[in-house]
Amino acid sequence: MMFLSRVMHVLSGSRRGGSRWGRAGMGALALAMMASVLAADLLTASEAADVLKRASAAARNKTYTGIYNFIGPGTAMSFRLYHLGDALAEQERREALDGVPVEYVRTGDTVLLYAEGRRPMHIDKQTSSRFFPAIAPDQIADVLENYVLRRIAVERVAGMECMSFSLEPKDKLRNPHRMCVDQHSGLVLKFVRFAPGWSEIIDQQAFLQIDLSGGFDRRLLASVLASKSPERQVAAAVPAPPAQTAGEGPVMGELPKGFRLMQSSVTMIQEGNRVRKARQYTFSDGMALVSVFVERDSGTPVSQPAVKGTSFYTRQLNGWRVVAVGEVPPQTVQLFAEAFALK
Repeated sequence: MMFLSRVMHVLSGSRRGGSRWGRAGMGALALAMMASVLAADLLTASEAADVLKRASAAARNKTYTGIYNFIGPGTAMSFRLYHLGDALAEQERREALDGVPVEYVRTGDTVLLYAEGRRPMHIDKQTSSRFFPAIAPDQIADVLENYVLRRIAVERVAGMECMSFSLEPKDKLRNPHRMCVDQHSGLVLKFVRFAPGWSEIIDQQAFLQIDLSGGFDRRLLASVLASKSPERQVAAAVPAPPAQTAGEGPVMGELPKGFRLMQSSVTMIQEGNRVRKARQYTFSDGMALVSVFVERDSGTPVSQPAVKGTSFYTRQLNGWRVVAVGEVPPQTVQLFAEAFALK
């Protein structure tokens, strides 16, 4: 659920040092969270499934508007969201309120990113289905396989009462989370990601204002930046090559427990003035996304993400390079990189 804010952070140049959390404050909150989890009520699999299904359906089918923020160490950003619920083809527009103008416009499963002075870009379904406050509807079984849910307490978010739940991982390959769900609509109002063991808060997204009445001008769903794009045509997707075979590069072996392949495609990676082609594999456990990039080793160093909470691991294999990156603990991305080998 954090990908959108991270992309906008890169595009819009979010504020640094503006977070309301100091290191001590984040640690105190994490300790309080650990204590509350120990005292929380464990949900049965059926109860947990009901919570997740209701939250997933509310994000898609309810009509709402609001302002929410993303807060992490050294980063703070705010977004305005307009969402028109429709079980067949939901519509929404969300815009960054900080930095250069950036917006995402959705019609059904099609999501376009517009940024002033940049070419429109398609966002794949695996990513867009996790935009706050959504929970991927086709992966609820995966969440239940890898996490247990506990009911914690009633909280207030954006002036509304919501029930908080912890999502506690069953192993050390993933991070714990906490979410607060509106008891009337089922919509997630707040989502927090913790470091392993609830040791500290990594980041959170939460509504500051929320209106579920459905009363907003539908013209606000239309893109404001589309006409300001230097090229209004959206680039066609790069066609995927045939599946890799022996001698053509590393192939995928046994994956870390609880993750499954969601998508495989060819992507173009730009670093400065250089553009490289790589095959990208996207994996998920129902909450977290991990990407593995397989490309020919050019001998140039790979830029590591400078975002706390994002793990990175790279390895060379006889002229090939495998790079794994994801919002999971470091040992998890290492296992993903080591799952690819030459035959």
